Amino acid sequence: MLIVEGFFAAGTQTSIDKTLLLMVNLGVIVFLILTVGVLAYLNILDGGRGKVISDYSIFIEPPTDLPGLDITRIVWEEKNCIMKVDGKEMTVVPTSPSGAKGAALEIRIMSDKFPSNEHAPVQLSLADQFGNKWDVISFRLWQKNLRLRTRSDKKKIVQDYPDESGQ
Repeated sequence: MLIVEGFFAAGTQTSIDKTLLLMVNLGVIVFLILTVGVLAYLNILDGGRGKVISDYSIFIEPPTDLPGLDITRIVWEEKNCIMKVDGKEMTVVPTSPSGAKGAALEIRIMSDKFPSNEHAPVQLSLADQFGNKWDVISFRLWQKNLRLRTRSDKKKIVQDYPDESGQ
């Protein structure tokens, strides 16, 4: 812009021409500032980094005290699978994201159900079709990998979910 102004200013002789040129330059600068401001306000300039994530996933690994248990075989009772976050309570359903034996379970929740405070503690309690109780330790929203814990009698769980190899 200064180069163009230099070419025009060299040919102008009167102060009116120089004033007009200065006013046009100021107008262009104001226009550019407003354009960048509007684009930034509409999140067009952030390259998608500022977009809200549509959901939140946590992954639950098998319990350490039952090493042979394939948690992907567990049928969960939806009405008894509860997640509590910042005073809100919602039902969740663990699903198996892969077909591998003993793989982790995934719980996916829409982001509008979670508070904006990622430091709010989250409690998760689960129940299966046999009435066995399960949970994970309290966690924060930024923690994504958790380990399943048994809250029922381990002998009953082994009886309810025998090893598929027959052992």
